[in-house]
Amino acid sequence: MSLTATFYPASNLVQLVLDGAGTGWSTVTAVTITRSVAGGSPVPVRGVEPRPVVGGVLVWSDNEAPQDATVTYVATGVGPDSPAALTATVSTTGAEWGLWLKPPGRADLNARLHFRDAGDMTQDDVGGSWTIPGGGRVSESSGLAPLTTTITGTVRSAGDLAAVRSAVAQTPGRILLLQTGKPEELPSGYYHVTSISQSNPANLRTDLYPRRIVTLQVEAVDMPAGDSTGFAGTTYDVVAASFATYQDLANRVPTYLDLAMGSW
Repeated sequence: MSLTATFYPASNLVQLVLDGAGTGWSTVTAVTITRSVAGGSPVPVRGVEPRPVVGGVLVWSDNEAPQDATVTYVATGVGPDSPAALTATVSTTGAEWGLWLKPPGRADLNARLHFRDAGDMTQDDVGGSWTIPGGGRVSESSGLAPLTTTITGTVRSAGDLAAVRSAVAQTPGRILLLQTGKPEELPSGYYHVTSISQSNPANLRTDLYPRRIVTLQVEAVDMPAGDSTGFAGTTYDVVAASFATYQDLANRVPTYLDLAMGSW
């Protein structure tokens, strides 16, 4: 039995593979996986809180892990045998520096801008001051408003531009996890993308000069709720296109883990 966590720098995500076949984990019906970093509290991995499993096997992706950190994952199972928790640790260092746009729970939509600049980062006071008749002035504040800023970056191909636009357009509420890696030119966190625009500085067609400047206006928000697609590199459509019948699938794929991993 094992829990493995593998970081893929090109996609800036962690793949989680739980393989409980042939052990007490094989009778597990659901699993919860949490992530944590040194000094921090465990946070449930989106979509695995808990998640039904078959034969103690799960292949999942986590695109919300802190970047440039050592992350520990712990899997706990629900089943008649009450198996011991499994642990895996992985380093999330190595992704190319830039502005990563990560739709929560949609690892397949991760995209990156070549970071150019973050404008003034503003947090206005939520409150005000008033003059008391016959007296002085008093003030009241309930804290700071969310951080707002404008970010500019570049894309170097039409495909990269489409990926950035898809990341924004297909994310519910336009709330994305934004990360740059270290050094952080923008505090890592969840942001509402209130506006996206692009410009063509060379005034040339894409096939002649594909570079475009993308501008995002963002406002910091709390982590959104929601499920995850658990992107694992293979899909039902791929499976359906690869096998003529269920018997063909059974003949060619020895285990459910191989099926989930796309290993055939």
